[in-house]
Amino acid sequence: MSDIYLKQEDAYFLQSEDAKYILSLLRRYHSESYFVGGCVRNAVMGLSQSSDDIDIATALKPDDVIKTAKAHGIYYVPTGLKHGTITLIYNERQFEVTTFRSDVKTDGRHAEVQFEADYKQDAYRRDFTINAIYCDGDGILKSPVGGIEDAHCREVRFIGNAEDRIKEDYLRILRYYRFISYFGTPDDVHNVSKTIKKLLVDMRRPATERNITELRKTLHGAYQLDALNLMEDYGVFEAFFGTTSNVKKYQAILQKTARDAEDIPFSLKIALLCDFSASDDWKSFFKLTRQESKAIDQLRQLCTLLSQSCDIYEQLSYKYDYDLNIYNIAVENLAYNQTLSEEDAEMLIGQILPYIPFNIQDTIKEGFKGKTIKEEYIKRRLNFLKETLSKA
Repeated sequence: MSDIYLKQEDAYFLQSEDAKYILSLLRRYHSESYFVGGCVRNAVMGLSQSSDDIDIATALKPDDVIKTAKAHGIYYVPTGLKHGTITLIYNERQFEVTTFRSDVKTDGRHAEVQFEADYKQDAYRRDFTINAIYCDGDGILKSPVGGIEDAHCREVRFIGNAEDRIKEDYLRILRYYRFISYFGTPDDVHNVSKTIKKLLVDMRRPATERNITELRKTLHGAYQLDALNLMEDYGVFEAFFGTTSNVKKYQAILQKTARDAEDIPFSLKIALLCDFSASDDWKSFFKLTRQESKAIDQLRQLCTLLSQSCDIYEQLSYKYDYDLNIYNIAVENLAYNQTLSEEDAEMLIGQILPYIPFNIQDTIKEGFKGKTIKEEYIKRRLNFLKETLSKA
């Protein structure tokens, strides 16, 4: 069988002199070393690659990787020494170098590994075929598990038996749906999801931080709705995050408020998926930052203000005070719950606000004090809005 090549112009790591230099150092000692993981997968798929995400797998033992780094003045960090991972930092770029390995013992969260001399052994311990593609410095691709073919088809497939792979590391469940959100729904998704549902019963839930990292990435995928619907249908979301999801509402509101789901920050996406009007327990569970929590508090506050007012101009005037994403989501949330009519919601979101030729400082100059400053400004703003829009 003839070699399968990756063109240099299709792969950042094959164009990078720094990446090729690091690989050549590792191979200098007659040791098999390859680019591997996401950078190779994305290159084969014709997708963009990050210059900060270059992984290398090598037959060199971790101690030998460190010796090589020291001998050539390369800064290194033993980021995962027990599992064979050393991070090399060269010309301000990071390269994660991991020794070929196989799993000796797993418990669903942690693994004991032994180092191997053959990349094939390393391939069979990975999660998905598309993540087990190896590329040498000349662009020659290797994958003993069919990863090249699956990458060309954008097929997300576990290596070997899905149940066995998942029991080794339950985080692979979330990774499965994350890659579905990136690349689309595989042919056997329902069979695999049935297996996942069965395994959820006795699952040792991975660390919360790792789960949330996977969810954040999932909510960036072009096929995130497919992934989220599967996670909801098979009980995955609730099992990992301790709360139910409402993908139907999430989809309906996102489609009306954002031209691109990337425009909506994570905190607001979570607020739509979960019930943001309920307790704050899930806010702490999802490890939201203070700024992210503030956005949800503003969303709640605005929903209350909009629902308490029957004046369409007053409802529109709040658009001056809130981030546009928060305002649009609040309006569509109320429309979804039938607190606002669809017609009013469409007008509120579509209306472009006129520029106000005065500001709150003007009321201060006129002698207003305390609470009356803001009250007077809001009253003037509302009157201006009514007069301007009625003439349009």
